[in-house]
Amino acid sequence: MSRILCLLVLCLGFLTQAAAKDELLEISGRNGVKVKTLLTWQPETKAQLVVILLPGGKGDYRFSASVSGISMIREQRLPNRLRPLLLQRNVASLMVDAPSDMPEMDDDFRASASHLTDLKAVVVEANKRFPGAPIVVVGHSNGSMSATYLAAATPQQLIGAILIDGRLAKRIWFGDGLSKYDWNRIKIPLLLIHHRKDDCYATPYQGSEEVAKRVPRFELLVIDPPGSKATGGCTYESTHNLLGQEAVVADAIVRWAEKQLKK
Repeated sequence: MSRILCLLVLCLGFLTQAAAKDELLEISGRNGVKVKTLLTWQPETKAQLVVILLPGGKGDYRFSASVSGISMIREQRLPNRLRPLLLQRNVASLMVDAPSDMPEMDDDFRASASHLTDLKAVVVEANKRFPGAPIVVVGHSNGSMSATYLAAATPQQLIGAILIDGRLAKRIWFGDGLSKYDWNRIKIPLLLIHHRKDDCYATPYQGSEEVAKRVPRFELLVIDPPGSKATGGCTYESTHNLLGQEAVVADAIVRWAEKQLKK
């Protein structure tokens, strides 16, 4: 009997994996600009939640599709590691690349009306693909800037925003980030997730802590597993990229979104 059960579990896992789908979209942004976006979902299952994933760094994945599948650079970024975990939790995701006319995004572009127009087009696409499904925007590192501006501009389309290891503190050589941002502009629920031992100079944990104290309605989830040490700086294999804590983050995203829907 146990062997039969094991085989059934394996078969079910295989079918679930087979049902999952990745699709590379070319979403039309402003003035003919294309925003490549990787959509991941279960076509046979109604998504309980849709998450828009905005990457850190310069925001570039350089997605391309061929007969062998969809390829990208920087696949070790946190958003890409979250995709399969979100899928396991019946969450569809749209992982956004830099726009066709700005292959590498800087802070000024992330704060621009042009970037906002492109991101709004992604929200429209999410609504079209998953009508009625709740949408959360998630930004990691530099992506926290993009997520914040989008959250302020589209409160009717999003149920919340999540900033992971965000650019919330002013740092020499890295500029202001969101250190001078008027958080009163955010009208929707917001969750800050930060590794207490984030070792990336641009994103100290204290930035999230200060914002949470300044705006009590925002929630702060501190990642600090026993024995963890600050490692890796801003690299992929670092506390900044929450290496080894991906499942914790995925669970937190889903639980927090469910809580917002019950309010």
